[in-house]
Amino acid sequence: MAAGCVGASTFLPFGSLLANGEDSAGGFGLANWLETSKHVTLAVNGSPVWVEHFEVPTPREPNMTDRERNLVHRIGEYIGDSQQVNIARVGISGASYEVSIRPSAPVAKCIVRPKRLGITPQSAGVSELTFKVPAGEKLYVEINDNPPLLIFPHPRDIGSGKKEDYTYYYGAGVHQVGELVLKSGETVFVDEQAVVYGRFVASDSENIRIFGYGILDTTKDEVGRALRFTDCRDIHVEGLTVRSSKIGWMCVPEKSENVVFKDLRVLGFGTNNDGIDIVSSSHVTIQDCFIRSTDDCIALKTWKQDKVMQDITITGCMMYGFASSDGVTIGCEIRDPVEHINVTNCDILAGKGSSTSGGHPPFSIVCDGTGPVKHVLFEDIRVEENVDFLSFKLIVTNGKHYVNLPPGAIHDVTIRNVHWERDDRPFVIFGQDANSRVEDVKFEDCTIGGKPLTSARDSGFLINKYTANISFTHNGKTKRFRSFG
Repeated sequence: MAAGCVGASTFLPFGSLLANGEDSAGGFGLANWLETSKHVTLAVNGSPVWVEHFEVPTPREPNMTDRERNLVHRIGEYIGDSQQVNIARVGISGASYEVSIRPSAPVAKCIVRPKRLGITPQSAGVSELTFKVPAGEKLYVEINDNPPLLIFPHPRDIGSGKKEDYTYYYGAGVHQVGELVLKSGETVFVDEQAVVYGRFVASDSENIRIFGYGILDTTKDEVGRALRFTDCRDIHVEGLTVRSSKIGWMCVPEKSENVVFKDLRVLGFGTNNDGIDIVSSSHVTIQDCFIRSTDDCIALKTWKQDKVMQDITITGCMMYGFASSDGVTIGCEIRDPVEHINVTNCDILAGKGSSTSGGHPPFSIVCDGTGPVKHVLFEDIRVEENVDFLSFKLIVTNGKHYVNLPPGAIHDVTIRNVHWERDDRPFVIFGQDANSRVEDVKFEDCTIGGKPLTSARDSGFLINKYTANISFTHNGKTKRFRSFG
Protein backbone atom coordinates (compact mmCIF):
# COMPACT_ATOMS: atom_id res chain seq x y z
CA MET A 1 0.00 0.00 0.00
CA ALA A 2 1.34 3.46 -0.92
CA ALA A 3 2.76 5.59 1.85
CA GLY A 4 0.53 8.42 2.99
CA CYS A 5 -2.79 6.70 2.30
CA VAL A 6 -4.70 4.00 4.13
CA GLY A 7 -7.24 2.50 1.75
CA ALA A 8 -7.43 1.59 -1.90
CA SER A 9 -6.43 4.33 -4.35
CA THR A 10 -3.84 5.28 -6.90
CA PHE A 11 -1.43 7.61 -5.12
CA LEU A 12 0.81 10.22 -6.71
CA PRO A 13 3.07 11.73 -4.00
CA PHE A 14 4.39 15.26 -3.79
CA GLY A 15 8.06 15.92 -3.25
CA SER A 16 9.48 16.25 0.22
CA LEU A 17 6.99 18.55 1.97
CA LEU A 18 8.06 21.05 4.59
CA ALA A 19 5.87 21.94 7.56
CA ASN A 20 4.60 25.14 5.95
CA GLY A 21 3.41 23.33 2.81
CA GLU A 22 6.44 24.22 0.68
CA ASP A 23 8.32 21.44 -1.03
CA SER A 24 12.07 20.97 -1.11
CA ALA A 25 12.30 22.76 -4.48
CA GLY A 26 10.99 25.95 -2.88
CA GLY A 27 7.52 25.85 -4.47
CA PHE A 28 4.19 24.99 -2.90
CA GLY A 29 3.37 21.28 -2.97
CA LEU A 30 -0.04 21.63 -4.61
CA ALA A 31 1.53 23.64 -7.41
CA ASN A 32 3.13 20.42 -8.63
CA TRP A 33 -0.32 19.17 -9.69
CA LEU A 34 -2.68 22.12 -9.90
CA GLU A 35 -2.46 25.41 -11.81
CA THR A 36 -1.01 28.45 -10.07
CA SER A 37 -2.88 31.73 -10.44
CA LYS A 38 -1.42 34.33 -12.76
CA HIS A 39 -3.90 36.95 -11.57
CA VAL A 40 -2.84 37.45 -7.95
CA THR A 41 -0.26 36.61 -5.33
CA LEU A 42 -1.27 36.44 -1.69
CA ALA A 43 0.28 36.71 1.75
CA VAL A 44 -1.50 36.00 5.03
CA ASN A 45 0.03 37.34 8.24
CA GLY A 46 3.16 38.15 6.25
CA SER A 47 3.70 34.63 4.86
CA PRO A 48 3.14 33.69 1.20
CA VAL A 49 0.09 31.54 0.46
CA TRP A 50 -0.21 29.54 -2.75
CA VAL A 51 -3.21 30.53 -4.93
CA GLU A 52 -4.75 28.05 -7.34
CA HIS A 53 -6.32 29.03 -10.64
CA PHE A 54 -9.26 26.73 -11.42
CA GLU A 55 -10.93 26.97 -14.82
CA VAL A 56 -13.76 25.05 -16.46
CA PRO A 57 -14.06 25.70 -20.23
CA THR A 58 -17.56 25.99 -21.63
CA PRO A 59 -18.40 23.14 -24.04
CA ARG A 60 -18.80 24.11 -27.68
CA GLU A 61 -20.22 22.45 -30.78
CA PRO A 62 -19.85 20.37 -32.87
CA ASN A 63 -18.97 17.68 -30.34
CA MET A 64 -21.08 18.55 -27.31
CA THR A 65 -22.96 15.82 -25.48
CA ASP A 66 -26.65 16.22 -24.62
CA ARG A 67 -25.67 17.03 -21.04
CA GLU A 68 -23.28 19.72 -22.20
CA ARG A 69 -25.95 21.22 -24.46
CA ASN A 70 -28.28 21.30 -21.46
CA LEU A 71 -25.69 23.24 -19.46
CA VAL A 72 -25.03 25.77 -22.21
CA HIS A 73 -28.74 26.21 -22.95
CA ARG A 74 -29.58 26.88 -19.30
CA ILE A 75 -26.72 29.08 -18.18
CA GLY A 76 -24.61 29.93 -21.23
CA GLU A 77 -25.25 33.66 -20.86
CA TYR A 78 -23.67 33.60 -17.41
CA ILE A 79 -20.61 31.44 -17.93
CA GLY A 80 -19.20 32.84 -21.19
CA ASP A 81 -16.22 30.98 -22.63
CA SER A 82 -15.21 29.55 -19.26
CA GLN A 83 -15.81 29.68 -15.53
CA GLN A 84 -12.77 30.71 -13.52
CA VAL A 85 -11.90 31.23 -9.87
CA ASN A 86 -8.73 31.73 -7.87
CA ILE A 87 -8.66 29.76 -4.62
CA ALA A 88 -6.50 30.18 -1.53
CA ARG A 89 -6.79 27.81 1.44
CA VAL A 90 -4.78 28.68 4.53
CA GLY A 91 -4.53 27.50 8.12
CA ILE A 92 -4.57 30.34 10.65
CA SER A 93 -4.83 30.97 14.37
CA GLY A 94 -5.72 34.02 16.41
CA ALA A 95 -8.63 36.46 16.54
CA SER A 96 -7.99 37.86 13.06
CA TYR A 97 -5.73 37.50 10.05
CA GLU A 98 -4.10 40.05 7.76
CA VAL A 99 -4.41 39.68 4.02
CA SER A 100 -2.07 41.21 1.45
CA ILE A 101 -3.14 40.81 -2.19
CA ARG A 102 -0.99 41.83 -5.11
CA PRO A 103 -2.90 41.64 -8.42
CA SER A 104 -1.23 41.31 -11.81
CA ALA A 105 -2.11 44.93 -12.67
CA PRO A 106 -2.76 48.04 -10.54
CA VAL A 107 -6.16 48.04 -8.88
CA ALA A 108 -8.91 49.89 -10.70
CA LYS A 109 -11.77 48.47 -8.64
CA CYS A 110 -12.18 46.09 -5.74
CA ILE A 111 -15.12 44.61 -3.82
CA VAL A 112 -14.57 42.45 -0.75
CA ARG A 113 -17.51 40.20 0.09
CA PRO A 114 -19.39 39.61 2.28
CA LYS A 115 -20.07 43.31 2.50
CA ARG A 116 -21.24 43.02 6.11
CA LEU A 117 -17.55 42.89 7.12
CA GLY A 118 -17.21 46.51 5.99
CA ILE A 119 -13.86 45.88 4.32
CA THR A 120 -13.36 48.68 1.78
CA PRO A 121 -9.63 48.95 1.14
CA GLN A 122 -8.20 52.04 -0.52
CA SER A 123 -7.76 50.56 -3.95
CA ALA A 124 -7.70 52.90 -6.95
CA GLY A 125 -4.27 52.79 -8.57
CA VAL A 126 -2.53 50.81 -5.84
CA SER A 127 -0.45 47.70 -6.54
CA GLU A 128 -1.21 45.92 -3.27
CA LEU A 129 -4.28 45.60 -1.03
CA THR A 130 -3.82 44.97 2.69
CA PHE A 131 -6.56 44.56 5.27
CA LYS A 132 -7.50 42.59 8.38
CA VAL A 133 -10.23 39.96 8.52
CA PRO A 134 -11.95 38.45 11.58
CA ALA A 135 -10.87 34.88 12.26
CA GLY A 136 -12.75 32.24 10.32
CA GLU A 137 -14.33 34.64 7.83
CA LYS A 138 -14.22 33.46 4.24
CA LEU A 139 -13.80 36.07 1.50
CA TYR A 140 -14.98 36.50 -2.09
CA VAL A 141 -12.75 39.24 -3.52
CA GLU A 142 -13.38 40.86 -6.89
CA ILE A 143 -10.42 42.82 -8.31
CA ASN A 144 -10.55 44.52 -11.70
CA ASP A 145 -11.93 42.05 -14.26
CA ASN A 146 -9.98 39.11 -12.85
CA PRO A 147 -11.67 35.90 -11.77
CA PRO A 148 -12.77 36.22 -8.13
CA LEU A 149 -10.31 35.33 -5.39
CA LEU A 150 -11.80 32.96 -2.82
CA ILE A 151 -9.94 32.98 0.49
CA PHE A 152 -10.77 30.05 2.74
CA PRO A 153 -9.13 30.18 6.19
CA HIS A 154 -9.27 27.18 8.46
CA PRO A 155 -8.09 26.24 11.94
CA ARG A 156 -4.94 24.18 12.20
CA ASP A 157 -6.24 21.70 14.74
CA ILE A 158 -8.97 19.77 12.89
CA GLY A 159 -8.59 16.05 13.57
CA SER A 160 -5.42 14.44 14.87
CA GLY A 161 -3.68 14.13 11.51
CA LYS A 162 -2.45 10.64 12.47
CA LYS A 163 -2.91 7.84 9.97
CA GLU A 164 -3.64 5.26 12.62
CA ASP A 165 -6.68 7.22 13.84
CA TYR A 166 -8.61 6.86 10.57
CA THR A 167 -9.96 4.09 8.41
CA TYR A 168 -8.91 6.03 5.30
CA TYR A 169 -6.11 8.59 5.43
CA TYR A 170 -5.23 10.71 2.40
CA GLY A 171 -1.96 12.51 2.97
CA ALA A 172 -0.22 15.15 0.89
CA GLY A 173 -0.43 14.22 -2.79
CA VAL A 174 -2.93 13.32 -5.47
CA HIS A 175 -5.20 10.30 -4.97
CA GLN A 176 -7.26 8.67 -7.72
CA VAL A 177 -9.96 7.05 -5.60
CA GLY A 178 -13.02 6.58 -7.81
CA GLU A 179 -16.01 5.76 -5.61
CA LEU A 180 -15.16 5.05 -1.97
CA VAL A 181 -18.04 3.20 -0.26
CA LEU A 182 -17.99 3.84 3.47
CA LYS A 183 -19.40 1.52 6.13
CA SER A 184 -20.67 2.12 9.66
CA GLY A 185 -18.09 3.47 12.06
CA GLU A 186 -15.53 4.34 9.38
CA THR A 187 -13.57 7.60 9.29
CA VAL A 188 -11.77 9.57 6.59
CA PHE A 189 -9.08 12.24 6.84
CA VAL A 190 -8.06 14.41 3.86
CA ASP A 191 -4.92 16.44 4.48
CA GLU A 192 -4.96 20.09 3.41
CA GLN A 193 -2.20 19.26 0.89
CA ALA A 194 -4.21 16.37 -0.60
CA VAL A 195 -6.33 16.22 -3.74
CA VAL A 196 -8.75 13.28 -3.88
CA TYR A 197 -10.32 12.62 -7.28
CA GLY A 198 -13.47 10.65 -6.59
CA ARG A 199 -16.57 10.37 -4.42
CA PHE A 200 -17.41 9.34 -0.85
CA VAL A 201 -20.72 7.47 -0.55
CA ALA A 202 -22.55 5.35 2.01
CA SER A 203 -25.82 3.45 2.23
CA ASP A 204 -27.69 2.13 5.28
CA SER A 205 -24.75 3.03 7.53
CA GLU A 206 -24.16 5.10 10.65
CA ASN A 207 -21.52 6.92 12.64
CA ILE A 208 -19.36 8.06 9.70
CA ARG A 209 -16.83 10.90 10.10
CA ILE A 210 -15.03 12.76 7.28
CA PHE A 211 -12.52 15.47 8.23
CA GLY A 212 -9.80 17.56 6.66
CA TYR A 213 -9.18 20.68 4.60
CA GLY A 214 -8.10 18.96 1.41
CA ILE A 215 -9.90 18.79 -1.94
CA LEU A 216 -12.53 16.26 -3.07
CA ASP A 217 -12.88 16.68 -6.83
CA THR A 218 -15.23 14.93 -9.27
CA THR A 219 -14.18 16.80 -12.41
CA LYS A 220 -12.59 13.62 -13.80
CA ASP A 221 -15.81 11.61 -13.38
CA GLU A 222 -19.08 11.48 -15.28
CA VAL A 223 -21.23 12.59 -12.35
CA GLY A 224 -20.86 15.29 -9.74
CA ARG A 225 -22.21 13.51 -6.67
CA ALA A 226 -19.13 13.96 -4.50
CA LEU A 227 -20.82 13.15 -1.16
CA ARG A 228 -23.93 10.96 -1.04
CA PHE A 229 -25.44 9.34 2.03
CA THR A 230 -28.58 7.23 1.57
CA ASP A 231 -30.59 5.77 4.47
CA CYS A 232 -27.78 6.77 6.84
CA ARG A 233 -27.61 8.06 10.40
CA ASP A 234 -25.13 10.15 12.37
CA ILE A 235 -22.92 11.58 9.60
CA HIS A 236 -20.39 14.39 10.16
CA VAL A 237 -18.45 15.99 7.29
CA GLU A 238 -16.13 18.92 8.00
CA GLY A 239 -13.63 21.06 6.15
CA LEU A 240 -13.47 19.70 2.61
CA THR A 241 -13.31 21.74 -0.56
CA VAL A 242 -15.75 19.91 -2.82
CA ARG A 243 -15.88 20.73 -6.51
CA SER A 244 -17.37 19.46 -9.75
CA SER A 245 -17.88 20.35 -13.40
CA LYS A 246 -20.02 17.28 -14.14
CA ILE A 247 -23.76 16.72 -13.98
CA GLY A 248 -25.55 16.16 -10.69
CA TRP A 249 -26.15 17.38 -7.17
CA MET A 250 -22.91 17.55 -5.21
CA CYS A 251 -23.55 16.87 -1.50
CA VAL A 252 -26.66 14.80 -0.86
CA PRO A 253 -28.03 13.35 2.38
CA GLU A 254 -30.99 11.29 1.18
CA LYS A 255 -33.49 9.61 3.53
CA SER A 256 -30.97 10.15 6.32
CA GLU A 257 -30.96 11.55 9.85
CA ASN A 258 -28.56 13.42 12.12
CA VAL A 259 -26.28 14.82 9.42
CA VAL A 260 -23.81 17.70 9.87
CA PHE A 261 -22.01 19.52 7.05
CA LYS A 262 -19.61 21.99 8.67
CA ASP A 263 -17.21 24.47 7.08
CA LEU A 264 -17.44 22.93 3.60
CA ARG A 265 -16.39 24.91 0.53
CA VAL A 266 -18.58 23.68 -2.33
CA LEU A 267 -17.83 24.83 -5.89
CA GLY A 268 -20.12 23.70 -8.72
CA PHE A 269 -19.47 24.48 -12.39
CA GLY A 270 -21.58 21.86 -14.18
CA THR A 271 -25.16 20.97 -15.09
CA ASN A 272 -27.53 20.74 -12.11
CA ASN A 273 -24.63 21.23 -9.70
CA ASP A 274 -26.79 21.97 -6.67
CA GLY A 275 -24.31 22.52 -3.86
CA ILE A 276 -26.12 20.73 -1.03
CA ASP A 277 -29.46 18.96 -1.53
CA ILE A 278 -31.24 17.72 1.57
CA VAL A 279 -33.61 15.06 0.30
CA SER A 280 -36.23 13.45 2.56
CA SER A 281 -33.82 13.84 5.50
CA SER A 282 -34.37 15.19 9.01
CA HIS A 283 -32.25 16.64 11.80
CA VAL A 284 -29.69 18.13 9.41
CA THR A 285 -27.31 21.02 10.12
CA ILE A 286 -25.41 22.99 7.48
CA GLN A 287 -23.02 25.29 9.31
CA ASP A 288 -20.39 27.85 8.22
CA CYS A 289 -20.26 26.63 4.62
CA PHE A 290 -19.39 28.51 1.42
CA ILE A 291 -21.23 27.48 -1.74
CA ARG A 292 -20.79 28.76 -5.29
CA SER A 293 -23.02 26.88 -7.70
CA THR A 294 -24.45 26.73 -11.22
CA ASP A 295 -27.73 25.53 -9.73
CA ASP A 296 -29.29 26.08 -6.31
CA CYS A 297 -26.70 26.48 -3.58
CA ILE A 298 -28.84 24.72 -0.96
CA ALA A 299 -32.13 22.99 -1.78
CA LEU A 300 -34.60 21.00 0.30
CA LYS A 301 -36.61 18.34 -1.53
CA THR A 302 -38.59 15.22 -0.74
CA TRP A 303 -39.26 11.95 -2.46
CA LYS A 304 -42.60 10.27 -1.74
CA GLN A 305 -41.92 8.64 1.63
CA ASP A 306 -45.17 9.41 3.51
CA LYS A 307 -42.96 10.86 6.21
CA VAL A 308 -42.37 14.38 7.53
CA MET A 309 -39.04 16.00 6.68
CA GLN A 310 -38.18 18.26 9.62
CA ASP A 311 -35.64 20.02 11.80
CA ILE A 312 -33.25 21.52 9.25
CA THR A 313 -30.80 24.25 10.32
CA ILE A 314 -28.77 26.33 7.87
CA THR A 315 -26.59 28.84 9.68
CA GLY A 316 -23.52 31.00 9.17
CA CYS A 317 -23.29 30.20 5.44
CA MET A 318 -22.20 32.31 2.47
CA MET A 319 -23.71 31.55 -0.92
CA TYR A 320 -23.09 32.77 -4.47
CA GLY A 321 -25.83 31.52 -6.79
CA PHE A 322 -23.78 31.93 -9.94
CA ALA A 323 -26.40 30.84 -12.49
CA SER A 324 -29.88 29.30 -12.39
CA SER A 325 -29.56 29.44 -8.64
CA ASP A 326 -31.20 30.46 -5.38
CA GLY A 327 -29.05 30.76 -2.32
CA VAL A 328 -31.53 28.63 -0.35
CA THR A 329 -34.72 27.14 -1.71
CA ILE A 330 -37.25 24.91 -0.04
CA GLY A 331 -38.42 23.18 -3.20
CA CYS A 332 -39.20 22.56 -5.84
CA GLU A 333 -40.05 18.86 -5.43
CA ILE A 334 -42.15 18.73 -2.25
CA ARG A 335 -43.94 15.40 -2.25
CA ASP A 336 -44.17 15.06 1.57
CA PRO A 337 -44.62 17.51 4.46
CA VAL A 338 -41.65 19.77 5.25
CA GLU A 339 -41.57 21.67 8.54
CA HIS A 340 -39.43 23.38 11.16
CA ILE A 341 -36.77 24.85 8.87
CA ASN A 342 -34.43 27.58 10.18
CA VAL A 343 -32.14 29.63 7.90
CA THR A 344 -30.16 32.09 10.02
CA ASN A 345 -27.17 34.44 9.86
CA CYS A 346 -26.35 33.93 6.18
CA ASP A 347 -24.86 36.10 3.43
CA ILE A 348 -26.31 35.62 -0.04
CA LEU A 349 -23.96 37.21 -2.54
CA ALA A 350 -26.02 36.39 -5.64
CA GLY A 351 -29.23 34.76 -6.83
CA LYS A 352 -29.37 34.54 -10.62
CA GLY A 353 -31.16 33.01 -13.54
CA SER A 354 -34.59 32.10 -14.84
CA SER A 355 -36.66 29.11 -13.77
CA THR A 356 -39.91 27.34 -14.61
CA SER A 357 -41.54 29.17 -11.68
CA GLY A 358 -40.56 32.72 -12.60
CA GLY A 359 -36.89 33.31 -11.88
CA HIS A 360 -34.45 32.63 -9.07
CA PRO A 361 -34.46 34.88 -5.98
CA PRO A 362 -31.84 34.79 -3.20
CA PHE A 363 -34.13 32.50 -1.19
CA SER A 364 -37.56 31.01 -1.66
CA ILE A 365 -40.19 28.40 -0.95
CA VAL A 366 -41.61 26.70 -4.05
CA CYS A 367 -44.11 24.04 -3.05
CA ASP A 368 -44.42 21.88 -6.16
CA GLY A 369 -46.26 18.85 -4.83
CA THR A 370 -48.59 18.04 -1.96
CA GLY A 371 -46.31 19.24 0.86
CA PRO A 372 -47.31 21.19 2.85
CA VAL A 373 -44.42 23.44 3.93
CA LYS A 374 -44.82 25.09 7.34
CA HIS A 375 -43.00 26.59 10.32
CA VAL A 376 -40.12 28.22 8.43
CA LEU A 377 -37.81 30.97 9.72
CA PHE A 378 -35.49 33.14 7.62
CA GLU A 379 -33.57 35.35 10.07
CA ASP A 380 -30.51 37.63 10.02
CA ILE A 381 -29.84 37.34 6.30
CA ARG A 382 -27.95 39.84 4.13
CA VAL A 383 -28.71 39.85 0.39
CA GLU A 384 -26.15 41.65 -1.79
CA GLU A 385 -26.80 43.35 -5.11
CA ASN A 386 -26.37 40.48 -7.59
CA VAL A 387 -30.07 39.63 -7.97
CA ASP A 388 -31.55 39.19 -11.46
CA PHE A 389 -35.30 38.76 -11.18
CA LEU A 390 -36.88 38.49 -7.72
CA SER A 391 -36.10 39.49 -4.15
CA PHE A 392 -38.15 36.70 -2.60
CA LYS A 393 -40.65 34.05 -3.66
CA LEU A 394 -43.31 32.06 -1.80
CA ILE A 395 -45.44 30.10 -4.26
CA VAL A 396 -47.62 27.04 -4.42
CA THR A 397 -47.53 25.60 -7.95
CA ASN A 398 -50.07 23.43 -9.72
CA GLY A 399 -47.93 20.41 -8.85
CA LYS A 400 -46.86 19.87 -12.45
CA HIS A 401 -43.47 21.63 -12.70
CA TYR A 402 -41.24 18.80 -11.44
CA VAL A 403 -43.73 16.29 -10.04
CA ASN A 404 -47.21 15.13 -10.99
CA LEU A 405 -49.13 15.57 -7.76
CA PRO A 406 -51.96 17.75 -6.43
CA PRO A 407 -50.89 21.22 -5.23
CA GLY A 408 -49.89 21.73 -1.61
CA ALA A 409 -49.75 24.75 0.71
CA ILE A 410 -47.39 27.02 2.67
CA HIS A 411 -48.12 28.05 6.26
CA ASP A 412 -46.32 30.05 8.98
CA VAL A 413 -43.26 31.68 7.43
CA THR A 414 -41.28 34.35 9.31
CA ILE A 415 -38.81 36.64 7.56
CA ARG A 416 -36.99 38.49 10.35
CA ASN A 417 -34.13 40.99 10.18
CA VAL A 418 -33.47 40.30 6.50
CA HIS A 419 -31.82 43.06 4.47
CA TRP A 420 -31.94 43.33 0.68
CA GLU A 421 -29.40 45.71 -0.85
CA ARG A 422 -31.51 46.27 -3.98
CA ASP A 423 -34.99 47.76 -3.93
CA ASP A 424 -35.98 47.15 -7.57
CA ARG A 425 -36.71 43.42 -7.61
CA PRO A 426 -40.26 42.24 -6.81
CA PHE A 427 -41.50 39.95 -4.06
CA VAL A 428 -43.91 37.21 -5.17
CA ILE A 429 -46.41 35.51 -2.84
CA PHE A 430 -48.81 33.28 -4.76
CA GLY A 431 -51.12 30.51 -3.67
CA GLN A 432 -52.61 28.12 -6.22
CA ASP A 433 -56.32 27.94 -5.36
CA ALA A 434 -58.73 28.21 -2.43
CA ASN A 435 -57.46 24.94 -0.95
CA SER A 436 -53.78 25.48 -1.71
CA ARG A 437 -52.86 28.78 -0.14
CA VAL A 438 -49.94 30.74 1.29
CA GLU A 439 -50.92 31.83 4.80
CA ASP A 440 -49.43 33.46 7.91
CA VAL A 441 -46.39 35.23 6.45
CA LYS A 442 -44.61 37.72 8.72
CA PHE A 443 -41.95 40.28 7.69
CA GLU A 444 -40.29 41.57 10.87
CA ASP A 445 -37.71 44.40 11.01
CA CYS A 446 -36.55 43.94 7.44
CA THR A 447 -35.06 46.54 5.11
CA ILE A 448 -34.89 46.92 1.35
CA GLY A 449 -32.49 49.31 -0.31
CA GLY A 450 -31.52 50.54 3.17
CA LYS A 451 -35.10 51.56 4.06
CA PRO A 452 -37.54 49.87 6.43
CA LEU A 453 -39.93 47.37 4.90
CA THR A 454 -43.17 48.44 6.58
CA SER A 455 -45.81 47.38 4.06
CA ALA A 456 -46.35 45.85 0.64
CA ARG A 457 -46.22 49.40 -0.75
CA ASP A 458 -42.55 49.77 0.16
CA SER A 459 -41.51 47.47 -2.67
CA GLY A 460 -42.91 45.65 -5.67
CA PHE A 461 -45.01 43.00 -3.97
CA LEU A 462 -47.00 40.69 -6.22
CA ILE A 463 -49.61 38.92 -4.08
CA ASN A 464 -52.52 36.93 -5.45
CA LYS A 465 -55.91 36.19 -3.90
CA TYR A 466 -54.98 32.74 -2.62
CA THR A 467 -53.06 34.17 0.35
CA ALA A 468 -53.96 35.25 3.87
CA ASN A 469 -52.50 36.88 6.99
CA ILE A 470 -49.48 38.68 5.53
CA SER A 471 -48.03 41.24 7.95
CA PHE A 472 -45.18 43.73 8.18
CA THR A 473 -43.67 44.73 11.53
CA HIS A 474 -41.01 47.39 12.09
CA ASN A 475 -40.03 48.91 15.43
CA GLY A 476 -43.00 47.27 17.08
CA LYS A 477 -45.60 48.62 14.65
CA THR A 478 -47.49 46.11 12.52
CA LYS A 479 -49.39 46.58 9.29
CA ARG A 480 -51.39 43.82 7.70
CA PHE A 481 -51.82 43.32 4.00
CA ARG A 482 -55.45 43.72 3.08
CA SER A 483 -56.72 40.34 1.96
CA PHE A 484 -58.55 39.82 -1.30
CA GLY A 485 -62.28 39.17 -1.59
